[in-house]
This record gives sequence, structure tokens and C-alpha cells, in this order.
Amino acid sequence: MKNKFFAIAASIVALGTAITSAPAQAQISGTAAPVNLNVQVPEVLYLKTVSDIYVGISASDLASGLTATGSGFYGSASNSGTVGTDPTTSIPGTGVNTSSPFARAGVGSLNQSLTGVYAVWSNSPRAAGVNITYNKDTGLTGTLTAVAPAIGTVAYTINGSSNQTGKVPKGLVDPTFVGGIDFALDLTNSTTAGSYTGVITITADAP
Repeated sequence: MKNKFFAIAASIVALGTAITSAPAQAQISGTAAPVNLNVQVPEVLYLKTVSDIYVGISASDLASGLTATGSGFYGSASNSGTVGTDPTTSIPGTGVNTSSPFARAGVGSLNQSLTGVYAVWSNSPRAAGVNITYNKDTGLTGTLTAVAPAIGTVAYTINGSSNQTGKVPKGLVDPTFVGGIDFALDLTNSTTAGSYTGVITITADAP
């Protein structure tokens, strides 16, 4: 038994010596293989607008010298002219000046300029860029109708410069365009005080 123990011990020592004295295996490095990586980014055109545009006409837009009272305004002009039957005075006087204080320059064309009406995002690579157009199918003029009890209409004309056309300078993080609207209101046929309403359209396209 003693001889068998020494034989096993000697075998273990010999095995350990063989393991520690064996040469290390050299690392194998292969050649890098190129692989094409392709990413396809879709073309995107996104339009965001406000839901409503509110325009309030001030009393001074209609006539100068008006004073607020209650829910309305009143005013008067300096006295001028004469009337009478006395032959010793002017014959028979010029009467009151009937030129309207509301027919002054500007009432028929009240200009309004609003910013921040729409924003557009686009990554279009097209040479023609992106177009943003007001009332693309109906033209730059239109009519607002009265909301009862108001009577009449208000005509409007959108300034063509409100439309935008241009190349896409950015990607989709920041808006490509942020724009407003510039238009004129004609109150000739707005026969009563009150609200007048209608719809305009804004279209973005990449031709």
C-alpha cells in the first residue's frame, strides 16, 4: 500500500510539472471583414397650426375721438356750418358737414399682421424645397360671414408674402419654417357690430 501511495504522488507531481512547463498557445487574429451598413431615412413633411385666429377691431380703427361707454363707444366732432332763415346771415347756411368720420383712409383696408400661425418640419431633399400656401385652392381673397345678430360680411385679402417657399435648411428637430399671416379687412359691408367668421386653409407641400 505504501508503494502505491508513493506511485500516485509521483504521478501527480509529474503531471503538474508537465502542465507548467508546456509552451503557451499563440493568439490567432483574423483580418477585419468589411460589411456595408445602409440606413434609409424616410422623407417627412409635417404641418402644425393654431386652431383659431382672433382679430379685434379697435374703436380708433373705425374713427378717431371715440370714447368708451358701457359695451360701446360714442363720439362727436367739432361744430361747423350754419343753418337758418335770417336773411341777414349767410344764405341759408352751409348746414352740417355730412362727410362720414368712418369713411376716412384705412377703414376700408384695416391691415392685420399676426406671427406664429404655423410651423413646418421637413427633411425633404427636393430641389424645389417646400411650399407653405394660404388658401391654395380658393385664392388669397375671401369673405367672413356674420354671426347673428350681426348682419353683413367682412372681406379679407391675404398678402401674398404670407406664403413661403424655400429650401429645407434643417432636419426634424427644429421647425423648417415658422410663419404668420398678413391680411387686410374690408368693413364696407359689415353693417352691424358683432362677430364675423370664416375658414382659411394652410397647405404645406414638397413639389
